[in-house]
Amino acid sequence: MKPFQLIIHGGAGQLAEPYLMKKLPVLKESLDAGWKTYLEGGTGEDVVASAIQVMEDCEYFNAGYGGYPNANKIVLLDAAMMNGDREYVAFMNIRRLKYPIRVVRDFLKNEKSLSSVWTHELMESFDFKNAELKKWYGWVERHQDLLSPYVEELLFKNQGEFSVDTGFRTVGACASDESGALFAGISTGGPNHKVNGRIGDAAMIGLGLYADNDLCAMTTTGYGEALLACFPTGFIIGRVRDEVRKDPDCFLKDSALMKRIIDEEFQEFGQKKIKRGGGIICIPKGGEPTYAFNTKAIPIGIRIGTKDKIIKNEAYIDRRDGEKSWL
Repeated sequence: MKPFQLIIHGGAGQLAEPYLMKKLPVLKESLDAGWKTYLEGGTGEDVVASAIQVMEDCEYFNAGYGGYPNANKIVLLDAAMMNGDREYVAFMNIRRLKYPIRVVRDFLKNEKSLSSVWTHELMESFDFKNAELKKWYGWVERHQDLLSPYVEELLFKNQGEFSVDTGFRTVGACASDESGALFAGISTGGPNHKVNGRIGDAAMIGLGLYADNDLCAMTTTGYGEALLACFPTGFIIGRVRDEVRKDPDCFLKDSALMKRIIDEEFQEFGQKKIKRGGGIICIPKGGEPTYAFNTKAIPIGIRIGTKDKIIKNEAYIDRRDGEKSWL
């Protein structure tokens, strides 16, 4: 039996230090929530959803309640989940719900392959759910109820997504369970003042997230337009497949192999003359959680262990200059 592994990120980008450090204690809460679900017998999908939901509930992360508004001052959210059996659900432009990750998790229980824009009819259908379900999904009555005071302050001070070189965007999580099965989840509010209806990379399978028990689980964060244009995840997945074809146990034998691959691909990504960058977290088949980024900083949490013992437990802000801020 393998140890359970969980890695989370709180968005890669650039943010003033006082705002950046607000994210740090919430990383531990996110890990704790995911781990509690694991200890209670939850699936890998459940663990990923629990970890992400904590960040969706916190206004310091650009997801759920902390999502940035679009050009019409409406918070539109994207979220997706995929497991290593290549089953997925992805929704784009979700409205009036704080916890999109819970929506995609629940849809994944019944829909094994679904990628869709969140329609007006779907939005209205949640108005008629019972009170318990509304609370579960974080239903709000008005669009403006999703616009948090923290986000309004950021935008008022001109310190949001487009006022700096790169902002903090998507949050995500990857997990591997005791059998080695892989899982990935993602949630985002996208860039502030985005065009109404804009779709980024987050909820696109193979771009914003991917999971395949034969290869790896991964999620990205950063400037979606750059990630779409340069396709680093596609190159990474291709290289992982090549390595696994040569040796199915390559990531078990060489614990640094996955890190080398993603570092090299993000170095290449950074040379594409794209002004805004991003980051990635991943778990390869048989390997350990790792990550790469080419922005100013990225908040990271990692927990590995069994139901009896935690082997690794870390939450910190990693910066491009090598400095880390630990919880």
